[in-house]
Amino acid sequence: MKATCIGPFGLRIKGTTRARLLPLARALVRKGWSAVAILPPWDSPQDSGKTWEDNGVVLRHIRLPVKAPLLYHLLVAWRLVRECLSHKPELVHLFKPIGYPGLTAMMLWSLKRLGRFRGLLIVDADDWEGHGGWSDISAYPAHWRAFIPFQERWVLTHCDAVTVASRTLQTLVWSLGVPPSKVFYLPNGVELRGGSPQGSQLPGVLSGKATVVLYTRFVEFAPERLWRIWKEVVSQVPEAHLVVIGRGFKGEESSLLEMAREDGLGSTLSCLGWKERDEALRLLEEAKVAIWPSDDNLINRAKCSAKLAELASLGIPVVAEDVGENSLYVPAELLVKSGDVSEFARKVAALLRDEAFRLEMGRKTRERVIPELTWDNLAEGFVKFISCYAG
Repeated sequence: MKATCIGPFGLRIKGTTRARLLPLARALVRKGWSAVAILPPWDSPQDSGKTWEDNGVVLRHIRLPVKAPLLYHLLVAWRLVRECLSHKPELVHLFKPIGYPGLTAMMLWSLKRLGRFRGLLIVDADDWEGHGGWSDISAYPAHWRAFIPFQERWVLTHCDAVTVASRTLQTLVWSLGVPPSKVFYLPNGVELRGGSPQGSQLPGVLSGKATVVLYTRFVEFAPERLWRIWKEVVSQVPEAHLVVIGRGFKGEESSLLEMAREDGLGSTLSCLGWKERDEALRLLEEAKVAIWPSDDNLINRAKCSAKLAELASLGIPVVAEDVGENSLYVPAELLVKSGDVSEFARKVAALLRDEAFRLEMGRKTRERVIPELTWDNLAEGFVKFISCYAG
C-alpha cells in the first residue's frame, strides 16, 4: 500500500506530527507499506522545502509561500494537495480535520468527486477542536473560531474513514452520523527505544529519592490546582521535590514558581522549561515518580496524551486523575477521581515512601503499554481496518 500522510505542522515544536503521524508511518513501513509524510512547516520555517528520510519514511516539507492574507493559507493547502497527488497514493491519511490538513481534505474530497483522485481518504482526529474544545480556549481570531467547528464537522463527515485517538472522540464522530464501521480507535502508542541511553545534559536532576516529575504544557489543569496538590504532598513528605519539564502557552510555570515562593516552598520546585523530545526522554529515564493532573472537561476527555504514553513506556509510576484515556496507561492503583486533591497527594506520598510499591507500580505501568500499545501492534490493527472496512 502506498500511503501519504499529511501533517498539520512541522516536526520541531508541536506533538501530533512527531508523536503520532511519524511513529505510525514508521510502523507501516516495517509492515511493507511505502509512506511519505508531507508537512507544512509554518511553525519551523527553517525546514521549508527540505526533504529527508526517517526509518524508511520520506519526510517532505513543502516550500512555504510568501505571506499574504487568506491567500497564504489557500496556497499552503494547494501545495500540500499538489505534492500529495505527485506521489500517486493509494491512501491519504490527514492528521487533524482542521487547519491545513482540513483544507487539504476538502480539496481532495472535491477532486475525488470529480474523479481526479481515486485513493482512500482517511482523516485522523486526536483532539476535539470545535465547540467545547480547543477553539474555545485558543487565541484564534474570531473568524477562525467560527470556521473551525464547521470545518471539523465537514471534514469528519466527508471522507472514507476516520481514525480517533480516544473513545470520547469515537462517540463524537458517531454522533455526526459517521457509521461505526468507518471509525477506527487508534490511541497513541509507544516506540521501543533501541540502544543505550546517551545521558542527559542535566545529569542527576531527577535522581533524588523523593523527586517527582511533571512533563507538561500546562493544558490539562490550572496551575493553582497543581499547587494545592503539591503543597499536600510536601506536608506528607517534606523532602519531596517537584521537577517540571515543559512550558505553558501562557507562562503558567512562572505562576507556579510565584505561588511556591509566596508559600515559602520555593525550594521544593524546579522548572526546567521546554526541552527537545530526545533530551526530555533522557531526563525522564532518571525519574522515579510522575504526576498527571487532569481537569474533567471535554478537551481532556477527548485527548490521548503522547507524553503520558511515553512516561508509561519508561516504567515510571504515574499518579493520574481518571479522565479520558489516562486509564489506558495508568494502573487502577494509581488513578484518582479528578479534583480529589487529598487522595492524589496520598498516592504520591505512598510511592515516595515505599520503594517496593514504587517498583511494582512501575512494572505494572510498563506492562500496560508493552506490547499491547506499541505502534507496531497498533499499526497491525490499522492495516486490518483498512483492508476490511475502508473502501
